[in-house]
Amino acid sequence: MKKALALILTLAMVLSMAACGGQEQTTAAPTQPQTTAAPTEAPTTKAPETEAPTTEAPTTEAPTEPALTVAKTLYVMNGALTDLPTYDDPLEVRFNPNWLRGWNVGNFAEKHFWLTPADDQKVCVTAYNDGYTYTPTPAADGGQFPELTYDIFKDQLICLDVPQELKENWPAGIVYGPDMEKDMLPWKIGIVVCGPEAIIMGKQKAWNAEELFNDKLGGQDGVIKMVEADSYDFICIDGYLEEIDKEDLAEVEIFFQEDGVHMDATSIAYPEDTLKSIQYIVPHGMDPENLPETVEDNTVYKITVFNTAVMNYDEATKTANPTEPDMIYPHGGTAQVGYKVTEVLAALGLEAKGDVTTISIGDSASVTCTAEEFLERYIVPNDSKDRGPYTVGQNQEKGNVTQNVVLFDLGDAAILYVADGATEEAGLAYTTILEKLGITDAKAINVICGDGYNEEIEAADFADAFIFHKDDRIDSTSIAYAGDTLKNTVKVEILK
Repeated sequence: MKKALALILTLAMVLSMAACGGQEQTTAAPTQPQTTAAPTEAPTTKAPETEAPTTEAPTTEAPTEPALTVAKTLYVMNGALTDLPTYDDPLEVRFNPNWLRGWNVGNFAEKHFWLTPADDQKVCVTAYNDGYTYTPTPAADGGQFPELTYDIFKDQLICLDVPQELKENWPAGIVYGPDMEKDMLPWKIGIVVCGPEAIIMGKQKAWNAEELFNDKLGGQDGVIKMVEADSYDFICIDGYLEEIDKEDLAEVEIFFQEDGVHMDATSIAYPEDTLKSIQYIVPHGMDPENLPETVEDNTVYKITVFNTAVMNYDEATKTANPTEPDMIYPHGGTAQVGYKVTEVLAALGLEAKGDVTTISIGDSASVTCTAEEFLERYIVPNDSKDRGPYTVGQNQEKGNVTQNVVLFDLGDAAILYVADGATEEAGLAYTTILEKLGITDAKAINVICGDGYNEEIEAADFADAFIFHKDDRIDSTSIAYAGDTLKNTVKVEILK
């Protein structure tokens, strides 16, 4: 009964709700004051959008090593010589001679001789100190020097500006030139007689005119004498002439002035004065327009004072000054075979500027010259006495030479020569090369081959690196490829 009643009440409620939903609402529900709903979540307050700085440990990078630069480049000379011509002119390529400047006898004779000697005229050269005269010993008797005739003598030279090292033997002047062996003539030359003409040169003591005329001209045998005359004309360079009687010759001296250049003679007419810069002595009245038709053998007709005759007299200033010698020629030394420096540099693509220093492989001796001097010289790679390479040339003074040169240092470049003795088993060490150049801070070397291949060798490996001859090439040690070589090394860059 109770269950039935509950169902009836439930049904009645459902029907009542359905009836209410079906009616249209015409009156709006009263607006209630808006109320703020209680927050269901706690308000979230955002922090400003700035992130807290994050502090990281600084990252320290290893400093970058600066790039190496080329401090000096070595150019290997050996290969460059292959296609160059050689020179063997003894007037240019000669080992360590004295390059003397002198006056050619033939040119001097044309200007000063009044009586021209015949070509086959024997020339008599006499030392002033002991009268020793050059008399050749026939080859059949073991003689090594030929007879000296005028046709030979006129090609020779006479130097008055004798180098200090030669003054002991040739203080007055030295005769030298083609076909003239260094020790062929006597030392202390003072008199040269060419038939009717004689030349005298200055000496340490004065010439006494009477002794000169009668005893000295003939040398040891005394055969040659001055022509007999009642008086003689002593002619000065300015043309002044004094006639001196034969009886007064014993009072006449021919001597150097204090300047050691001008030769004067005693004046008989003016005893307190001198005959300044005496040039010729001849029989009174003889001149180029009044010469004897014939001359006697072993007789001198004119004496020329060489020291004065090579001077130039200035009429305006009334002074006599030495003229420049007209030839340069070697005294001593040995002719060699060499290459022109200019052509070697061109083959290597180099220029010489500033100073050039040649450095020896042996004792590190060195000689420095200007680039201009270097360009006028020759390089001799070697000679029969194994002294090469070295430089020769007319502008290179005797003794100013370094032998067995390994480097020609041009400043930012150098020419390297690898001697024949530097074989693969006994090569030239790169440490030695750097030492010769005075380089102690090289970081590496870059060895460049003829085909362009290159290998950089670090300083730690210098002691194991060499350059040497191999199979007609110049090779270097390869560090990167042990047991191999850097073939045909043409250039080496020194890096710092």
